[in-house]
Amino acid sequence: MRKTFPTLGLILLPPALFIPVGMAFGIALRGAPSASTVPWILLVTEVLLAVLAAVWLRRFRYSVSDIGFGPVQPRLLLLGFVVGISVACAFEFAVAPTIDWFRRVVGDVIPTAETRRALGSARVPFAVANIALAPVIEELTYRGILERRISSTWSKRASFFWGALAFGLLHWAGGISFVIGTGGLGAMLLYLRRRTGSLWPAILAHFAFNTLEVALSLAR
Repeated sequence: MRKTFPTLGLILLPPALFIPVGMAFGIALRGAPSASTVPWILLVTEVLLAVLAAVWLRRFRYSVSDIGFGPVQPRLLLLGFVVGISVACAFEFAVAPTIDWFRRVVGDVIPTAETRRALGSARVPFAVANIALAPVIEELTYRGILERRISSTWSKRASFFWGALAFGLLHWAGGISFVIGTGGLGAMLLYLRRRTGSLWPAILAHFAFNTLEVALSLAR
């Protein structure tokens, strides 16, 4: 129990970054942020997440090898890229329609297709946040730092569940079904990280996934 609550606090801290950022944009705009503001909120939150990861690295005294940044191996990079593209295609043509169906039939806190519409409303910050920043920063945070903290708190199976859930919670602003969908993506990335023992395949998979998703979102 001595480790459980501190670890839960670490899991909840990154998703909580959206709250002050959203409030700051609301104050600056003198009203609720519009859909076109969402990509800018994502961009600022990614930067804050990078700062948080740097603080955690210093606090826990992790080296780059501790969190999975070993030697770069081309075959692992290729593996990550192929997995990322494959999962992105599966997500686009199977998971995403299921999420939209869930929102139409069951309901959610976010209307159908509203998430994608909001994310694609400002192309430059959307692309920078999701392609240039998220693959490295989120993998460093979730499959690097938090993976070590969570694995030292729970068993192998339990820590896998909490690791996937933690990543899903980061995307809570997209609604319940979005949390479930990204939690599934987090599970795949965590499996890749554990299977290879390296963070690089997860980064490349995340990069490939986000790049294809951004391209398809902006093409609409």
